Amino acid sequence: MRAVRWTIGAVGVVAAIGAMVPAAGAQELRRYKPVTISYDVKGADDPGLTALIEKLRGALAKKDATAIREAASPQLVVIAPAIGFPPAAAPKPEKLDDKLTGPERLDKAFARLSTSGEEPKRKELDGLILLGVGEALAKGTVSRSTLVRGAFCAPAEPRFDRAQVLAVAKAAGEVPDNLVILTEETTFLEKPDTAAASAGALKPGTVVPFIEGAVEGADRKRDWYAVALPSGKRGYAKNDKSMSFEATRLCFTRDGKGEDAAWTISTIVIPSLIEQ
Repeated sequence: MRAVRWTIGAVGVVAAIGAMVPAAGAQELRRYKPVTISYDVKGADDPGLTALIEKLRGALAKKDATAIREAASPQLVVIAPAIGFPPAAAPKPEKLDDKLTGPERLDKAFARLSTSGEEPKRKELDGLILLGVGEALAKGTVSRSTLVRGAFCAPAEPRFDRAQVLAVAKAAGEVPDNLVILTEETTFLEKPDTAAASAGALKPGTVVPFIEGAVEGADRKRDWYAVALPSGKRGYAKNDKSMSFEATRLCFTRDGKGEDAAWTISTIVIPSLIEQ
């Protein structure tokens, strides 16, 4: 058995659900054609959008959840896709009470990250807001959204050929939910040992099947992870910085018209263990 590489909300929990899928180590890996995702960043440098994101970063630095709440649109919606590989059809926004204000809607979104089983108190909720917004802005990327019309989202939404990406999972004998995106150029080794030979280097944006995490290396540290490489080999690297297809995201739109128009947080995407 092994761990399925799923990131849950802002807490970044890796769920060990090995019984749900067969262990890749029991199968012979096969070669596959590497696939690289892209981003549509046209317009992401809008001065108003950039100013809002910098304002949110400043609020994070000061641990000021109130300033973040004030940036929420009165029409803010929540989208809760199932954790894993994105479905072919985009999930629909959840219905929220029309009487809720923007800050109250943002509260409702991040309250779902609580693990206490009870409605979080203000202090706990502010902590969840800071965690969630911090996770969304940590990658430092913004792009046009395919999920929300007319919006820009952080982190950037990957664009890809669905058939080509699914072919990668099939060739490696992995479930699509275990596909991840490399966020930086990574050299993989043949063994979890810094003295091992190189198994190949992959550039940022490459899609790879995640095989195993928390692998113990020759140094006795469990900070290695394994992926299936296009060569058909298993590759090891330290300090996993890959990104799941589904992630906690903040999406922004410009509300209003003319001089009164302003950028706001219009959508919050929070992956869920429960399919909506």
